[in-house]
Amino acid sequence: MERQYDGDDEDEGEAVEDEEEDDYNQSSRSPVSSGGDDSNHDCFKNDDEREEWARYRKQVGESDGFELDFVPTLSLLGGFQPIFDFKQNSGVKESLKYALNDNNNNPRRPKLEDPEILSVTATLVSGHNYYITFKATNICTGQRDIYQTAVYYRWTGEPQSVFIFRPKKLDKSFSRTALMFTFLV
Repeated sequence: MERQYDGDDEDEGEAVEDEEEDDYNQSSRSPVSSGGDDSNHDCFKNDDEREEWARYRKQVGESDGFELDFVPTLSLLGGFQPIFDFKQNSGVKESLKYALNDNNNNPRRPKLEDPEILSVTATLVSGHNYYITFKATNICTGQRDIYQTAVYYRWTGEPQSVFIFRPKKLDKSFSRTALMFTFLV
């Protein structure tokens, strides 16, 4: 039977049974449902807003909030926003450092070093949830791959918890690094 790491802090990196739809995307916890169609809702002023909402939902649903290539003009309380100045944002840097430390202290996960942030989105909820996509090098193999982490960063100015840490999902298939998280039982 094939088992894989699911990135959930509650089970401390224990292996979980492989589910066909759960390729590290934790789709059951996706912040924006990809099901249903609310494009006919009365809150839209015009077709442009309706199309923007559909584009927003599609991007958030497909990437679990990690990738958003535009700033929505709609008012989205608690919605995802891209962070373009992430290189100067100390909260983003501290959050990635915290997530890497958390990952590297778990003996079941590959040790990573030399991170390079590629993109960041965030939600604002009594602090920030930073969704960080980054490249890092596996210390054991020397291979450089793309990973994603989501970290809750408190208003007090410190990372509080890592709730997603995974190889970046690629078109519903595993990258070589994702296979390193797979265990044969």
